[in-house]
Amino acid sequence: MDRLRSMEFYDRLLAFDRERADETREERCPVCRGRRHSADYWRKPRGMPGKLDTLFARRFSFCCEKRDCRKRATPESVRFFGRKVFLGVLVTLCVAMIQGFTDSRVARLEAAGISRRTLMRWKEWWSKLPKTEEAFWKAARAKLYPAVKGDSIDRRLIASLLSYFEGDLEDRVFEMLVFLRPLTSRSA
Repeated sequence: MDRLRSMEFYDRLLAFDRERADETREERCPVCRGRRHSADYWRKPRGMPGKLDTLFARRFSFCCEKRDCRKRATPESVRFFGRKVFLGVLVTLCVAMIQGFTDSRVARLEAAGISRRTLMRWKEWWSKLPKTEEAFWKAARAKLYPAVKGDSIDRRLIASLLSYFEGDLEDRVFEMLVFLRPLTSRSA
């Protein structure tokens, strides 16, 4: 778990997001073929170790240069889950922890600044994902079997996903975040 608190891990997440942002910027607007300009979202993400405030203060986003178009494109991210204020790595790992729900686990997460109410919201959000993101999960089932069984998503979804990927915990979490990134943006 200590490696997930290291600067190297968060540098890796940022580098991945920057690369995807560069690709998105280079693409032309699909509506009018205009160039894309930077239109980042400023964030105040919570749950960051150390001095990541400045590195994680922006969610990369772009909009079309043409005044009558302004179509926005927000690249997928391994750092952020949509509009959630906590880092994506926390959203996934906390849900994996509370799926094996014990008072001591919740107490540890609350000590880290994540309220019980927030944990319950995340757990509910994850439980609804298979229905709200049905196309994503249908495509993912073939790749994830047996982690995701048949037509239903395993109740211990995140733990199942973590066990699917290989390597140390840092590598598995990174690969899981890369796998889940289509759930982080609808516009790119």
